Amino acid sequence: MSLEARKAALLALVDDDLRRQRAALLDAADRQAVALRTQARAQATARVREALAGGRARRDAALAAATARRQTRERLARQGRASAALAAAWAALPRELERRWGEPAARHEWLANALARAAHELDGTGGTWLLHHAPGAPTAELDAATASAPAAIECIADPGLRAGVRIARGGNVLDASLDGLLADRDAVASAVLRALQHAP
Repeated sequence: MSLEARKAALLALVDDDLRRQRAALLDAADRQAVALRTQARAQATARVREALAGGRARRDAALAAATARRQTRERLARQGRASAALAAAWAALPRELERRWGEPAARHEWLANALARAAHELDGTGGTWLLHHAPGAPTAELDAATASAPAAIECIADPGLRAGVRIARGGNVLDASLDGLLADRDAVASAVLRALQHAP
């Protein structure tokens, strides 16, 4: 083989080797580029997910705070309405109780309830009971109401009572007068609020 032919063959070998090396380098560069793109996509996706999750968390927190503020406003409004209704009821209650004491049927029921409680709380029988009553209750009505009491009863009109009765035996007193019924403000307020809750 001539020198020129050998040079050409050697150059062909070098060219082939260069093509293979270039192809291998390009193939490695392509694989690396694919890997870098995949990694970049994954990182970008993770950042988007984190941003969305942070946005959702901020939105959820803002929604929870808004809900809590609304519930607080509603609770305060309910409390304000209940307080106003309670104040109005408290102002009207003495007049209403006096009005009921003035009605014979209501007065009879009031007396019957007070006497039933007295029979239980004043230890029943023995001794004379003193029944102080608000003026205006007819004697016949008082006699009829007290006829079945478990003890002798002395009825005394008490101008200091606006409505109701106070029943005493020994040192014990059952106060079913207007002032006695309204004395436990907390119990009365609770009863009024329960009644208001069930009102239409």
